Amino acid sequence: MQIPLAAEPIAHFGDFVVTNSMLNAWIAVVFFVLVGLVVRKKAADVPRGIQNVVESVIEFIVGYIQQVTGDRARALRFLPIVGTLFLFILFSNWLALIPGTGTIGIWELHHGEVVLVPFLRPAGGDLNMTLAMAVLAVSASHVFGIITIGFFKHWNRFIQLGTIFHSLKKGPIAIFAALVE
Repeated sequence: MQIPLAAEPIAHFGDFVVTNSMLNAWIAVVFFVLVGLVVRKKAADVPRGIQNVVESVIEFIVGYIQQVTGDRARALRFLPIVGTLFLFILFSNWLALIPGTGTIGIWELHHGEVVLVPFLRPAGGDLNMTLAMAVLAVSASHVFGIITIGFFKHWNRFIQLGTIFHSLKKGPIAIFAALVE
């Protein structure tokens, strides 16, 4: 039995297709929305219960981001995107550990072979979700870089623009060397 790269459709609402990995992602999103609403409703100056857990998780993530950025203010600026991606991926992977995920479904005929189409499939198991999160993370890193240090300084970390302009007089080998550096 082989695992398909794309998620399998399990329902159709007009032209809108619901896939098994999309259902898993929706469960994760609904969980975080509910936790956020509960914490917001019961927020207090002295945290107790679920607010204490949420604040501990946030401080844990901020601590790791701060190790990379070296500054708490910058870590707090990166927290929304990094924390959201981290918690979504972590919770989605934990959902994959629930018994029945990937094994309970319906048997269908695909290309002359009977295959199991599970009702739930890990959200990260769909290459579309993985690609979307990767594009979001890379795009956000460039946007944050440009906002933080400026357009030319940010892109100069990848392509040495100043070196390229100085190497124009030296010839094509120098231009190529400037691009590679």
